[in-house]
This record gives sequence, structure tokens and C-alpha cells, in this order.
Amino acid sequence: MSITNYTELQTAVASWLSRADLTSLIPDFIALAEAKFQRELRTRNMEAITSITPTAGVCALPADFLQARRIYVNADQPYELEYLTPENFYLKYPVLTTWSVGPSRYYTIQDESIYLSDIASGNAISLLYYQKIPDLATNSTNWLLTNHPDLYLYGALFESTNKTKNREDRAFFTEAMNVVLGQIAKSDKHGKFSGSAFNKAKYLTNYRDWE
Repeated sequence: MSITNYTELQTAVASWLSRADLTSLIPDFIALAEAKFQRELRTRNMEAITSITPTAGVCALPADFLQARRIYVNADQPYELEYLTPENFYLKYPVLTTWSVGPSRYYTIQDESIYLSDIASGNAISLLYYQKIPDLATNSTNWLLTNHPDLYLYGALFESTNKTKNREDRAFFTEAMNVVLGQIAKSDKHGKFSGSAFNKAKYLTNYRDWE
């Protein structure tokens, strides 16, 4: 049985469940599994970059934003902004003006927006971020289903156990799903650094995002 799109996934889940009374709930099981994947997965397939021009030092986050990786100012000599928590940001810049701050060096994120330390800056910023996995209910298929149909299958079946209350099935699908999640994370890390020797110390110094 092939699992290449939303319809085929629903058919596969129904076949594994063998429960006609749960058929109408299968879209819910898939949606709940997707919500878990959004929280757990961070791979290069989810990376996107966009350019945003701030207005009075504020930039709205993309609608599919999950997590920032790096933010650069597109000046004549681009430079990376440093993140501050909202608390530290407003301690450092309690009142932003067009003359007291100077070129933006810091940013924070709150209220679905990026706040820069200089409200007068007219330079666009480049945001490298993790974007949401496109949901199957409105996209039919996506990169995750294409590359890892087993994750979707096990994830949906795991969610079904919240309804069936079958502890054995829950244990089995929990383990199966977590194994695939671990394999995806391992494969992604190998894919980022394969082909050359990996200097962890240098990577930490340059990018500060080793996990």
C-alpha cells in the first residue's frame, strides 16, 4: 500500500485500525499527530529565509513561523543581530527613540513580532527560521509525508489510542513513532555535516546553535 498523499494516509490508518466506528475521527488523529510533529521536529527541510522591512523597529513574523535561527541586518556590511529576552530587551531599551539607540544590534520576539533596538533603522532584515510543516488537510501532501510516511502512520495511530484506550497499542505506536523521530533527527544532523571533518568547537564559535 502506497502512502503518498492525505487520502492514501487516511486509507492506511483505517486499514491498521480495522474500526469502522473510528473512520470519521481519522482526520483528527492526523491533525493531532501533525501538531506533535510541529513541536518536536526541527530539520533543514523546515528552514526558510525571508526578507522583512521593519516599520518603526517592528517586523511581523511570517504566518508559518515556528522558531528563529538567525537574523541579519541587510546593511552595506550585513551583520547578525543578538537576541535578548523581552525582559532584558526592555531593561536595556526602556524607551526607544530615533536618536538614542543607534544601529540595531539586538532584537526580541513577542506578540508575533520581532522588535529591533533601533526604531529608525530602514534596513530590511533577513530572517532564517523554522517554518511550520504544511498541513495535509489543505495541502494533500508535503515533504514530511513524502520522505517519512511511516511517521505519519505511526503518529496518527498513536493518537487513536487516546480514543481506544488500548494500552498495548499505545506503547507500541509510541515506541514506533519515537524511533522514526529519532532517525529523522539523526539523518538530518548527518546530512548537514557529511563530506568534511566536523570541528564542533569552530561550529559553536561561529554559529552558536549546536544542539
